[in-house]
Amino acid sequence: MEAASWGASGGMGRTAGAAADAGAAVAATSAATGKNLRMKVARVEAGLSQAELAAIVGATRQTVGLIEAGGYNPTLKLCLSICHALGKTLDDLFWEEG
Repeated sequence: MEAASWGASGGMGRTAGAAADAGAAVAATSAATGKNLRMKVARVEAGLSQAELAAIVGATRQTVGLIEAGGYNPTLKLCLSICHALGKTLDDLFWEEG
C-alpha cells in the first residue's frame, strides 16, 4: 500500500504571522516526508497519547502511529472518528493541497 502524502494548512504559532509561518513549515515537512504532522500536533494539543486516541476511536495504537507516520491510509469512517475525538474537521487534519 502506498503511503499518502498530506499537506498542512493552518497555524500553531502564537501570533498570526507566526501561525502562517508555522503552518507553512508543517505543510512543507508533511509534503516532503509523507507524514501527517497536523494529526500528531492536534493529538498532542489534546493531551492524548497514541494509545489513548486509539482507544477513543476504536483502533490500535499501531494504526494511529502509522497514520501519523504516513504509512497507512485510513478509512473515511476512521478519519471522521479521529476528527471528532480531536475537535477538528477533515480539512484540518487530512486535506491534501495541490
